Amino acid sequence: MKKFLAMLLALVMCLSLLAACGGPGDPGSSAAPPSGSAPDSAGSATDAPTGNDGPVTVTVGATYPRFVGVFDMCQLANDQLALPAGYLAFDTLVRMEVMEDGSSDYYSDILEELYIDDAQQNLVMVLKPGVIFSNGEEMDGYDLLYSLKRKGCHPRLAGDYAMFDFDNAAVDGYTTTIPLNSYRGDWKVKLEAAVIMNVDWIVEHGGSADPANAGNDTFDWTNPELVCGSGPYQVTEYVADDHVTYEKRADWWQVDSAADQVAQPDVIITKSYADSSTMLADYQNGVLDVVLGLNETQYSQISNDPSMGTAVASTTKSVVWLVMDVDNTPELQDVELRRAIALGTNTGDMAVVGYGALALTPEGMFSTATPFGSSGYTFSYDPAAAAQMVKDLGYEGLTLPMICDSGVAPMAEVWQEQMRQIGLNVDLQVYDVMTCIQYWLTPGSTAFQFLGNDNANVPGDPSTAMSNMWSGTDLAALRKTDAEWNTLVAEAMNGFTTEERRASYDKMQEFNMENVYCIPIVEWESAYSFGANGVVKDLTVVMPESCNLRRIIVR
Repeated sequence: MKKFLAMLLALVMCLSLLAACGGPGDPGSSAAPPSGSAPDSAGSATDAPTGNDGPVTVTVGATYPRFVGVFDMCQLANDQLALPAGYLAFDTLVRMEVMEDGSSDYYSDILEELYIDDAQQNLVMVLKPGVIFSNGEEMDGYDLLYSLKRKGCHPRLAGDYAMFDFDNAAVDGYTTTIPLNSYRGDWKVKLEAAVIMNVDWIVEHGGSADPANAGNDTFDWTNPELVCGSGPYQVTEYVADDHVTYEKRADWWQVDSAADQVAQPDVIITKSYADSSTMLADYQNGVLDVVLGLNETQYSQISNDPSMGTAVASTTKSVVWLVMDVDNTPELQDVELRRAIALGTNTGDMAVVGYGALALTPEGMFSTATPFGSSGYTFSYDPAAAAQMVKDLGYEGLTLPMICDSGVAPMAEVWQEQMRQIGLNVDLQVYDVMTCIQYWLTPGSTAFQFLGNDNANVPGDPSTAMSNMWSGTDLAALRKTDAEWNTLVAEAMNGFTTEERRASYDKMQEFNMENVYCIPIVEWESAYSFGANGVVKDLTVVMPESCNLRRIIVR
């Protein structure tokens, strides 16, 4: 299920992150840790042991797409950027960090300030002095501009980055100012995915200074020797479809201290797996020290067997919805039928089938672990009342189509039976993801579709999911053209403050309770494991799927 959502959303929408608007002098949060350190938090050790007999190597396994092998980090899909290839060798413009109170917020390693001015006219970035790439060159504003513009050249991200007027940007010392063509309240959602590259290095080795011409240059983005970032590690080995080796830089520009929990292992190897069971077998046999992206069965197995180390589950801040195709399904244009369907949906049974021990009960359309979620916005379950409504409305025996991927098929099958019990037939067809997408793009092909507010990075901000549930989406099954609904979506995306955006999301949830556009099904958790071999004593993955491997604690 989780793999399905990640693949789908990586293909059809942009990054979903937790947005928090900063002001002058606030790169993320006033509670952010100092450069080169991490705050105390659950799962972190303040006084980590530092006495190692020799160099420490930590091997990490995962089944995520492109976990190894492509170092053009600005052109990877957003869900892949927080993986180790993006954060061990490179710095991002902003990232998510666990704060002193245990919450998460934006923070920048490389910026003194990051803000949009009060007039909403300019994005201002102030670099810290002395941010050094692995080739010895200091980062400057032109590197920021190149990297952001290159990110905006990604076919699926062009719309997000259209808000920035790069052609009229100005660099003055450590300060870079980019005028805005438009304003988006979730602007940090877009910037978090920007990995900063050294434009001089790229040009020197055959690349173009104009990111738009990158497809015609000769820079080899798969050559590990050309990886030049400002992160604590340098790529030293790449074996296609197997692993990448990162060795700690002796000249890293930040403070490198075990007491600060930064860049402790001497070597980190990221190993790619096509099959999760093979990955778990290697973990049990001592090949791997850390495994990421556990499924529910694996999480339960490790949780019940102390010899397999520590299994950790944490909320993704993502709620999966069952969305109704109101615009293209004539029968679903009847709001009373939609209410009957909601009454007849037992979300608890669906969640257990889909996620098991990693399932949380949602309290609304959006997770209350984010600034945008509120409780009290879920539907009650009353199958008897639902069946009576279906009969009274004259829909008993009605058949409606549903196209889904095999990853969500178990939940869909449970729901299909629930609908049968209230008098409705669901013609369920299961295909691979790519085939499903072709159906979902076609109006009227499916009356129902699952949608998750995540795509395997730092989730939480609802704007990503909402961008697929309003008039601008290509996915016909999710598109909503109601003027009032679209106004609420636009307000929620563009509010200048978190408070303004939350108010709009509350109104959106109230609208959904009246109109039943979607049914919140489950808030799912992500899981990882470490410690079976005794090498890794502690690991804090800042947010699920974020893979912040700078926070590995070794003995």
